[in-house]
Amino acid sequence: MISRTSAEPEAVDTTSTSSVTEVVVPIPQTMTSLVSQVKGLRDRVQATNQDVAELHRRVNAHDLERRTHFKVREDTRQLLDRLAIHYGMSWNQIAQLVGVSPQAVRKWRKGEVATGENRLGVARVAALLDILSDLRIANPAQWLEVPLVPGYTVTSLDIVAARKVDLLLEWADLRIETPERLLDLFDRNWREKYESKYETFVAGDGNLSLRRR
Repeated sequence: MISRTSAEPEAVDTTSTSSVTEVVVPIPQTMTSLVSQVKGLRDRVQATNQDVAELHRRVNAHDLERRTHFKVREDTRQLLDRLAIHYGMSWNQIAQLVGVSPQAVRKWRKGEVATGENRLGVARVAALLDILSDLRIANPAQWLEVPLVPGYTVTSLDIVAARKVDLLLEWADLRIETPERLLDLFDRNWREKYESKYETFVAGDGNLSLRRR
């Protein structure tokens, strides 16, 4: 019989022990880390939105020029007739957008030849009105003359005359949220420059009237 010494380790029966699966619990993200990631994502989205908005403006400008160069092939008198009859534009409106006097427009209407630059200007006005019509703006000629903000004289016509057609097209396409935002982009000092000297009020007979502020 063999005796076991106290120095020898006792044998362990491994057949009776059950296997244990190690479970690793992930450490949750800290709030600071999460905020940083969301901030980075928002910055990337904002940059992408800005890039897309700029691309949209360039496409609008290209569309306007493309339509203009098709329109310029037409006779100037025919374009003027279309603007006056189909869209109801006045000679004053056309003159303001082209950058000439109403008398010049009347001369073209009677057959006087317009310069190449002015012929292109008339074609551009016709192209713009077509685009506004495609954007489902009823009576675009009248729409151009509606004051953008009550109490101020600035209109969409002023924006086009200032060669800010890109802003007008974004406004017409509902890409700019409010008329105040549109005017901020157009002219930071619009409140001082375009404040009306008159205001409407209900007179004693119940009718609307004008008076100086």
